[in-house]
Amino acid sequence: MRRVLNVLQATSLGFDTVDEASVYACTGDPSPKDIRLITQALLTSSVAETFELIRDMQASRGLALGDIMQGVARVMERAVQPAKAKAALFSALSRIEVRLASGTPDKHQVGALIAAFVQMRELLEDDGDDEDDGGEVLIAEEGG
Repeated sequence: MRRVLNVLQATSLGFDTVDEASVYACTGDPSPKDIRLITQALLTSSVAETFELIRDMQASRGLALGDIMQGVARVMERAVQPAKAKAALFSALSRIEVRLASGTPDKHQVGALIAAFVQMRELLEDDGDDEDDGGEVLIAEEGG
């Protein structure tokens, strides 16, 4: 409760209005909209486009890669996808977190994050060749 009050107080001091956008800006956390945009890019966009999007969001909004990964992991945890692809993705995400904690530069780990999703896409494509419902990730709506 105290943390919530501190965040609201800091937001009211730093912004004219206290709304969702100003709270996320004050705390430096990625908003659900940011996470959806990044996740969609990781699932569908090219490596270069996704890299540029994530690095631009980090620079312009002050987002930490660890926070981005945490949000993306929550989305992907609820996603409907083959177990093999999900296991490979979360294994890669855990290795990236370890490297971030040991001081590896963010820029390198953004590349590793994108590579993990590219590998997952390849696994899904391979599954899609064998099954009618493979090759696709269904993202659960928030709150659902």
